[in-house]
Amino acid sequence: MPKIIQAAKNRELFLKAENFLLPHEKICSQLMQMAMQKSKELYIIFETEILGVFNFSEGGILTSFIPRLTKETEKELCNFFSKKKISCIMGEKNEAEKIKKLIFKLKKIQPNDTREMLFMEYIKTKNISAQNLEIAECSLQDAEKLFPLHISYTQEEVLPEWKKINLALERLKLEKILRTQKVLAVKQKNSFCAKAQTNAISKNFIQIGGVFTKKEFRSKGLASCLVKKLAEEFQTENKKSVLFVNKKNKPAICAYKKAGFSAFAKYEMLYYK
Repeated sequence: MPKIIQAAKNRELFLKAENFLLPHEKICSQLMQMAMQKSKELYIIFETEILGVFNFSEGGILTSFIPRLTKETEKELCNFFSKKKISCIMGEKNEAEKIKKLIFKLKKIQPNDTREMLFMEYIKTKNISAQNLEIAECSLQDAEKLFPLHISYTQEEVLPEWKKINLALERLKLEKILRTQKVLAVKQKNSFCAKAQTNAISKNFIQIGGVFTKKEFRSKGLASCLVKKLAEEFQTENKKSVLFVNKKNKPAICAYKKAGFSAFAKYEMLYYK
């Protein structure tokens, strides 16, 4: 029978998780980063070998890679989640749909908000006019200037409509991003008008996210320049770049295509009240 084991209880499991995820890293870079960082929120489904890996945060956000969901594995997952509150399921569409069905079977609930996304990969270099942009690599010292952009992005692109923003929590999230990820922003006088960052840095991939431009500066190619610069900088480290974007956000899709990104899969974010 498969068992669910918190990886932190047997640190050898982190390396096993990395090896398990490696062939699928392009769609699992966040999980790979969590294994590399030895996250206490990472869990392994193990029998005689690893059957799956998932991360379940304190806030109820679930990211998983479970290639083959057997009845025995389903039973273990149902036991694990029976008394846990799910706030969001996110990941490659097939993975997200598997977990959605399992949660419905267990709790008889459906997501209240479904976001269908495109998974895109940087595949070719395209010349983009930088328009004499002043692009800064941000540090903790820039948190105050970046915070308005971070809040606007979170409200417009991340939070479901029923959820109120927690400013103190978001400030902590931003500071963690600035400590652990790479953040680029376009300077405009004494503030920033656009930003982009890495959400995950794994063995062979980065996942770009948090892309946001102030309304009055949109349609000027700022997002294209930022994501392209991130992708090219990590190319020097032999890392490929991926990102996901809402299928309804046509301007963003055009911006990423302009920067050299191409869709290769579908991604989903499923929110529960």
